[in-house]
Amino acid sequence: MDSQASNLLLHVNAPISNAQLQLLQRAVGGIAGVRRVAPSVRLERLLMVDYDPLAVSARAILARVQTQGHAAQLVGL
Repeated sequence: MDSQASNLLLHVNAPISNAQLQLLQRAVGGIAGVRRVAPSVRLERLLMVDYDPLAVSARAILARVQTQGHAAQLVGL
């Protein structure tokens, strides 16, 4: 199976601390198929996620954020 590269933006509704952000990055980064999770440098509360859509869906990534206790939306979907 060939891997593909996609990316998405997640908007976290409420401000989160740096410690919470690090936990969230680890939780999302731990999903099989997620290659990179990085906070936006310019826009607070946005996370950029690079992932393989053959291994994990955007909805599954969003669900992981929500199970961590954060209200969030996929931007542009």
